[in-house]
Parts: sequence; C-alpha cells; structure tokens
Amino acid sequence: MKTRIPILKLNEVLIVSIQWELDDQTAIQFQEDLLNKMHETAALGVVIDLTPIDFIDSFIAKVLGMLSI
Repeated sequence: MKTRIPILKLNEVLIVSIQWELDDQTAIQFQEDLLNKMHETAALGVVIDLTPIDFIDSFIAKVLGMLSI
C-alpha cells in the first residue's frame, strides 16, 4: 500500500506539501483524495507546495492542472 499525501485544513483553506516525486498512481490517488476533502470541508482554497519536487512530467502536470478547474 502506498503512502498517501497528507491534506491539512487551516481555517477555510486546505494545505498540501508534496515531499516526494509522484508516480502516476499516487497522483491519481492524490487528485481523488483532494477533491473528496474539498467536498467534505467546503474549503475556499487550496495551497499545494511543490518546492521539494525536482521534476514534474506531463501526466502529473495534467493531473495537478485538472484540480484548478
């Protein structure tokens, strides 16, 4: 079982810090988890920290980009 990316709530905002390179399956799971958490908490915004990531391929970029819709 893969480790899930923690999603924290601070006031009305969700905060995520991705600390390792994402593979395709982890990115899809993260997308599902984040969308579910946004629905559950009625968050007004999301901050995703990608600072530790050296490389984001086109699939991961697409998955992350779909979160902004």
